[in-house]
Amino acid sequence: MKAGEILTIVLIIWIIVPVIAAYLSARKKRDTNFWVFACVLFPPLVLFLLFLPKRDHAPTKQFGEDRENDDSFFPRRD
Repeated sequence: MKAGEILTIVLIIWIIVPVIAAYLSARKKRDTNFWVFACVLFPPLVLFLLFLPKRDHAPTKQFGEDRENDDSFFPRRD
């Protein structure tokens, strides 16, 4: 195999695996942002996600949600 072919295969895997992770994590009610990020860094994690059980409820805290919803740092305007 030539270097260009190997690079093409790696890039295709790097694009497809996070899309699969997003789909699986949404169906299993897992934190989608975390799983997409983790599978970009380490693509075989999608196999681990495949065998995780489905949750009964959605995750209570999403990645980065605490900064968006917490207004306690700023004083109240009256």
